[in-house]
Amino acid sequence: EEYGFGLDGVLRRRRDVLYGVINGIEYDRWSPEIDPYIHAHYHHRDLRGKALCKKDLLSKINLDVAKNTPVMAFIGRLATQKGVDLLVDNMDRLFRLGVVLVVLGTGDERYERLLMDKQSRYPDVLYVDFEFNESLAHKIYAGADMMLMPSRYEPCGLVQLISLRYGTIPVARSTGGLTDSIEDFDPLKKTGTGFLFDDYNGSAFLECVKRAIVVFTVKSSWHRIMREAMLRDFSWNASARQYLQIYQEAVKRRHEHKG
Repeated sequence: EEYGFGLDGVLRRRRDVLYGVINGIEYDRWSPEIDPYIHAHYHHRDLRGKALCKKDLLSKINLDVAKNTPVMAFIGRLATQKGVDLLVDNMDRLFRLGVVLVVLGTGDERYERLLMDKQSRYPDVLYVDFEFNESLAHKIYAGADMMLMPSRYEPCGLVQLISLRYGTIPVARSTGGLTDSIEDFDPLKKTGTGFLFDDYNGSAFLECVKRAIVVFTVKSSWHRIMREAMLRDFSWNASARQYLQIYQEAVKRRHEHKG
Protein backbone atom coordinates (compact mmCIF):
# COMPACT_ATOMS: atom_id res chain seq x y z
CA GLU A 1 0.00 0.00 0.00
CA GLU A 2 2.85 2.36 0.87
CA TYR A 3 4.22 2.26 -2.69
CA GLY A 4 0.96 1.67 -4.57
CA PHE A 5 0.53 5.36 -5.45
CA GLY A 6 -3.25 5.01 -5.28
CA LEU A 7 -3.35 1.83 -7.37
CA ASP A 8 -2.83 -0.63 -4.54
CA GLY A 9 -6.44 -1.86 -4.49
CA VAL A 10 -6.58 -2.36 -8.26
CA LEU A 11 -3.26 -4.17 -8.33
CA ARG A 12 -4.31 -6.51 -5.53
CA ARG A 13 -7.61 -7.33 -7.23
CA ARG A 14 -5.83 -8.07 -10.51
CA ARG A 15 -2.82 -9.86 -9.05
CA ASP A 16 -3.72 -13.12 -10.82
CA VAL A 17 -3.00 -11.52 -14.22
CA LEU A 18 -0.08 -9.29 -13.22
CA TYR A 19 3.54 -10.33 -13.64
CA GLY A 20 6.77 -8.65 -12.73
CA VAL A 21 9.93 -8.79 -14.84
CA ILE A 22 13.05 -7.21 -13.41
CA ASN A 23 15.59 -5.33 -15.48
CA GLY A 24 18.52 -7.01 -17.11
CA ILE A 25 22.09 -5.79 -17.54
CA GLU A 26 24.37 -5.84 -20.56
CA TYR A 27 26.79 -8.71 -20.00
CA ASP A 28 29.09 -7.47 -22.75
CA ARG A 29 29.53 -4.25 -20.75
CA TRP A 30 29.35 -5.58 -17.20
CA SER A 31 31.45 -8.72 -16.89
CA PRO A 32 34.54 -9.29 -14.73
CA GLU A 33 35.78 -11.79 -17.30
CA ILE A 34 36.22 -9.21 -20.09
CA ASP A 35 35.87 -5.76 -18.46
CA PRO A 36 38.53 -3.48 -20.05
CA TYR A 37 38.49 -1.04 -17.11
CA ILE A 38 39.53 -3.39 -14.32
CA HIS A 39 43.01 -4.41 -13.23
CA ALA A 40 42.52 -8.18 -13.44
CA HIS A 41 39.85 -10.44 -14.87
CA TYR A 42 38.17 -13.17 -12.85
CA HIS A 43 35.14 -15.47 -12.81
CA HIS A 44 33.24 -17.66 -10.37
CA ARG A 45 35.67 -20.58 -10.79
CA ASP A 46 38.75 -18.44 -10.13
CA LEU A 47 38.31 -15.46 -7.81
CA ARG A 48 41.98 -14.51 -7.49
CA GLY A 49 41.58 -11.49 -9.76
CA LYS A 50 39.05 -9.98 -7.36
CA ALA A 51 41.74 -9.44 -4.71
CA LEU A 52 43.97 -7.77 -7.31
CA CYS A 53 41.10 -5.47 -8.29
CA LYS A 54 40.59 -4.55 -4.63
CA LYS A 55 44.26 -3.66 -4.28
CA ASP A 56 44.14 -1.61 -7.48
CA LEU A 57 41.02 0.28 -6.35
CA LEU A 58 42.56 1.21 -3.00
CA SER A 59 45.71 2.36 -4.76
CA LYS A 60 43.75 4.51 -7.21
CA ILE A 61 41.83 6.30 -4.44
CA ASN A 62 44.92 6.55 -2.20
CA LEU A 63 43.63 4.57 0.76
CA ASP A 64 46.21 2.46 2.55
CA VAL A 65 44.50 -0.21 4.66
CA ALA A 66 45.10 -3.82 5.64
CA LYS A 67 44.18 -6.26 2.88
CA ASN A 68 41.54 -7.98 5.04
CA THR A 69 39.67 -4.73 5.70
CA PRO A 70 36.11 -4.88 4.32
CA VAL A 71 35.77 -2.37 1.48
CA MET A 72 32.20 -1.16 1.12
CA ALA A 73 30.81 0.98 -1.66
CA PHE A 74 27.82 3.12 -2.53
CA ILE A 75 27.11 3.95 -6.16
CA GLY A 76 24.05 5.94 -7.13
CA ARG A 77 22.06 9.13 -6.80
CA LEU A 78 22.59 11.03 -3.58
CA ALA A 79 18.91 11.11 -2.71
CA THR A 80 16.69 10.15 0.19
CA GLN A 81 15.08 7.45 -1.97
CA LYS A 82 18.46 5.70 -2.10
CA GLY A 83 18.81 5.81 1.69
CA VAL A 84 21.66 8.30 1.72
CA ASP A 85 20.25 9.86 4.89
CA LEU A 86 20.52 6.48 6.60
CA LEU A 87 24.08 6.07 5.37
CA VAL A 88 25.27 9.54 6.40
CA ASP A 89 23.50 9.56 9.76
CA ASN A 90 25.12 6.26 10.75
CA MET A 91 28.54 6.76 9.22
CA ASP A 92 30.33 7.33 12.53
CA ARG A 93 29.03 4.01 13.85
CA LEU A 94 29.80 2.34 10.53
CA PHE A 95 33.48 3.29 10.66
CA ARG A 96 33.75 1.97 14.20
CA LEU A 97 33.18 -1.45 12.66
CA GLY A 98 36.55 -1.16 10.90
CA VAL A 99 35.48 -0.72 7.30
CA VAL A 100 36.44 1.42 4.32
CA LEU A 101 33.73 3.20 2.31
CA VAL A 102 33.86 4.41 -1.29
CA VAL A 103 31.03 6.67 -2.49
CA LEU A 104 30.44 7.51 -6.16
CA GLY A 105 27.40 9.57 -7.01
CA THR A 106 25.80 12.94 -7.53
CA GLY A 107 22.54 14.49 -6.44
CA ASP A 108 21.27 16.48 -3.49
CA GLU A 109 23.78 19.22 -2.62
CA ARG A 110 22.94 18.80 1.06
CA TYR A 111 24.20 15.23 0.97
CA GLU A 112 27.27 16.26 -0.98
CA ARG A 113 28.14 18.78 1.74
CA LEU A 114 27.55 16.22 4.50
CA LEU A 115 29.73 13.66 2.73
CA MET A 116 32.52 16.18 2.19
CA ASP A 117 32.40 16.93 5.91
CA LYS A 118 32.59 13.22 6.70
CA GLN A 119 35.53 12.79 4.34
CA SER A 120 37.42 15.57 6.12
CA ARG A 121 36.83 13.74 9.39
CA TYR A 122 37.66 10.27 8.05
CA PRO A 123 40.23 10.80 5.27
CA ASP A 124 41.87 7.41 5.85
CA VAL A 125 38.73 5.31 5.40
CA LEU A 126 36.30 7.36 3.28
CA TYR A 127 36.57 8.33 -0.38
CA VAL A 128 33.87 10.34 -2.15
CA ASP A 129 33.55 11.37 -5.79
CA PHE A 130 30.62 13.47 -7.01
CA GLU A 131 31.29 13.21 -10.74
CA PHE A 132 30.37 10.10 -12.66
CA ASN A 133 33.46 8.29 -13.84
CA GLU A 134 32.92 5.22 -16.02
CA SER A 135 36.34 3.76 -15.32
CA LEU A 136 36.08 4.30 -11.56
CA ALA A 137 32.59 2.81 -11.46
CA HIS A 138 33.88 -0.41 -13.02
CA LYS A 139 36.85 -0.47 -10.66
CA ILE A 140 34.54 -0.08 -7.67
CA TYR A 141 32.22 -2.87 -8.78
CA ALA A 142 35.23 -5.14 -9.23
CA GLY A 143 37.28 -4.00 -6.23
CA ALA A 144 34.76 -3.53 -3.43
CA ASP A 145 33.74 -6.40 -1.17
CA MET A 146 30.20 -5.17 -0.48
CA MET A 147 27.71 -2.75 -2.01
CA LEU A 148 25.55 -0.75 0.40
CA MET A 149 21.97 -0.18 -0.80
CA PRO A 150 19.89 1.08 2.15
CA SER A 151 17.12 2.32 -0.14
CA ARG A 152 13.90 3.74 1.27
CA TYR A 153 12.21 2.22 -1.79
CA GLU A 154 13.55 0.71 -5.01
CA PRO A 155 11.25 -0.16 -7.94
CA CYS A 156 13.94 -2.35 -9.48
CA GLY A 157 17.52 -1.18 -9.35
CA LEU A 158 20.55 -1.99 -11.47
CA VAL A 159 23.38 -1.49 -8.99
CA GLN A 160 22.66 -4.74 -7.16
CA LEU A 161 22.50 -6.68 -10.43
CA ILE A 162 25.90 -5.40 -11.53
CA SER A 163 27.31 -5.99 -8.05
CA LEU A 164 26.16 -9.60 -8.05
CA ARG A 165 27.73 -10.08 -11.46
CA TYR A 166 31.08 -8.94 -10.02
CA GLY A 167 30.79 -10.91 -6.78
CA THR A 168 30.43 -7.69 -4.80
CA ILE A 169 27.88 -8.65 -2.18
CA PRO A 170 24.88 -6.35 -1.63
CA VAL A 171 23.94 -5.20 1.86
CA ALA A 172 20.49 -3.84 1.16
CA ARG A 173 17.10 -2.98 2.50
CA SER A 174 14.45 -5.54 1.63
CA THR A 175 12.23 -3.45 -0.62
CA GLY A 176 10.95 -3.66 -4.19
CA GLY A 177 13.40 -4.98 -6.74
CA LEU A 178 16.10 -5.51 -4.11
CA THR A 179 13.93 -8.16 -2.45
CA ASP A 180 13.25 -9.74 -5.85
CA SER A 181 16.89 -9.99 -6.90
CA ILE A 182 18.86 -10.61 -3.68
CA GLU A 183 18.59 -13.80 -1.63
CA ASP A 184 19.26 -13.09 2.04
CA PHE A 185 22.12 -15.19 3.41
CA ASP A 186 20.97 -18.16 5.50
CA PRO A 187 23.69 -19.07 8.04
CA LEU A 188 22.28 -22.57 8.55
CA LYS A 189 21.98 -23.54 4.89
CA LYS A 190 25.01 -21.42 3.91
CA THR A 191 23.06 -20.10 0.94
CA GLY A 192 22.27 -16.63 -0.32
CA THR A 193 23.62 -13.83 -2.47
CA GLY A 194 23.49 -10.88 -0.08
CA PHE A 195 22.30 -9.47 3.22
CA LEU A 196 18.90 -7.84 3.69
CA PHE A 197 17.27 -5.80 6.44
CA ASP A 198 13.63 -4.76 6.83
CA ASP A 199 13.16 -1.72 9.04
CA TYR A 200 14.29 1.66 7.74
CA ASN A 201 16.44 2.73 10.67
CA GLY A 202 20.08 2.89 11.67
CA SER A 203 19.99 -0.07 14.04
CA ALA A 204 18.59 -2.45 11.43
CA PHE A 205 21.04 -1.19 8.82
CA LEU A 206 24.09 -1.57 11.07
CA GLU A 207 23.04 -5.00 12.31
CA CYS A 208 22.85 -6.12 8.69
CA VAL A 209 26.32 -4.72 8.04
CA LYS A 210 27.61 -6.58 11.09
CA ARG A 211 26.09 -9.83 9.80
CA ALA A 212 27.91 -9.36 6.53
CA ILE A 213 31.23 -8.58 8.23
CA VAL A 214 31.01 -11.72 10.38
CA VAL A 215 30.61 -13.89 7.28
CA PHE A 216 33.28 -11.89 5.44
CA THR A 217 35.86 -12.99 8.03
CA VAL A 218 35.25 -16.64 7.06
CA LYS A 219 36.73 -16.70 3.57
CA SER A 220 35.30 -20.08 2.56
CA SER A 221 31.77 -18.88 3.37
CA TRP A 222 32.33 -15.54 1.67
CA HIS A 223 33.67 -17.13 -1.48
CA ARG A 224 30.64 -19.41 -1.56
CA ILE A 225 28.34 -16.37 -1.49
CA MET A 226 30.40 -14.67 -4.19
CA ARG A 227 30.20 -17.69 -6.48
CA GLU A 228 26.47 -18.07 -5.95
CA ALA A 229 25.96 -14.37 -6.67
CA MET A 230 28.03 -14.48 -9.85
CA LEU A 231 26.14 -17.51 -11.15
CA ARG A 232 22.76 -15.78 -11.01
CA ASP A 233 21.53 -14.82 -14.47
CA PHE A 234 20.45 -11.19 -14.73
CA SER A 235 21.18 -10.79 -18.42
CA TRP A 236 18.64 -9.27 -20.79
CA ASN A 237 18.33 -12.75 -22.29
CA ALA A 238 16.88 -13.94 -18.98
CA SER A 239 14.46 -11.00 -18.89
CA ALA A 240 13.46 -11.66 -22.51
CA ARG A 241 12.68 -15.29 -21.69
CA GLN A 242 10.37 -14.14 -18.90
CA TYR A 243 8.60 -11.76 -21.28
CA LEU A 244 8.20 -14.59 -23.79
CA GLN A 245 6.63 -16.81 -21.14
CA ILE A 246 4.16 -14.05 -20.28
CA TYR A 247 3.16 -13.57 -23.92
CA GLN A 248 2.77 -17.32 -24.37
CA GLU A 249 0.59 -17.49 -21.27
CA ALA A 250 -1.51 -14.58 -22.55
CA VAL A 251 -2.04 -16.33 -25.90
CA LYS A 252 -2.93 -19.56 -24.11
CA ARG A 253 -5.50 -17.82 -21.92
CA ARG A 254 -6.96 -16.07 -24.95
CA HIS A 255 -7.44 -19.38 -26.76
CA GLU A 256 -8.97 -20.98 -23.66
CA HIS A 257 -11.34 -18.03 -23.26
CA LYS A 258 -12.44 -18.30 -26.90
CA GLY A 259 -12.92 -22.02 -26.52
